[in-house]
Amino acid sequence: MFLASIHPHLRPIFALLGLLLLDIAHLERLQKDWMKRGAKFLEEFDTQVLQLPWNSFIAAAPADPEDKRSASAMLLTPKKREAEITCWYEPVVAGAPIALGCLICQRTNISYDSRLRRRYGSWLLGFGLGLTAVLVVYGMIFQLHLGGLLLSVIVPFIPALNWALREHRKQADTAIALLTLKNETQKLWDYLCAQVDRRVLPRFQ
Repeated sequence: MFLASIHPHLRPIFALLGLLLLDIAHLERLQKDWMKRGAKFLEEFDTQVLQLPWNSFIAAAPADPEDKRSASAMLLTPKKREAEITCWYEPVVAGAPIALGCLICQRTNISYDSRLRRRYGSWLLGFGLGLTAVLVVYGMIFQLHLGGLLLSVIVPFIPALNWALREHRKQADTAIALLTLKNETQKLWDYLCAQVDRRVLPRFQ
């Protein structure tokens, strides 16, 4: 951007280079790979902890042992976060009947996933708005006219801005879908409560 403001005749070249270098297609592919691997880890965790059958529709085949070893070797910081992961579910859930325990744990996962997606979506929206503001201020500092601002400053960052806004909408839509799923778990909870001995329920409500 700085060179483009100094050499106006090179702005089309810098705009093209910006579009090529800031193309996030490879980042999206990397993100999808991480999501697939994460889905495998989560599915294996749930099947072992909650005694559930493997869902090949969600995660296909289990994760490779090499991937699990690589991921488990990463240190979690700070220590507080490591403790939260180690005791992910409330210990009291261990005393619940297996059906209720699975439902409680799955509801915990849904609630956490929804909050995390809303927070991540807000960060992305803030990133998009902040980047736009920085680019406009940059253009004002170097006194670029509208054409120069669009060509040498805005255009190279359009892929990043589009990605941030697209991800924001996707995370918001997924959070809404999770809210619907959470409501369904509440209905199932009410049904199971009617079938289970009332003496075991107060600890989990």
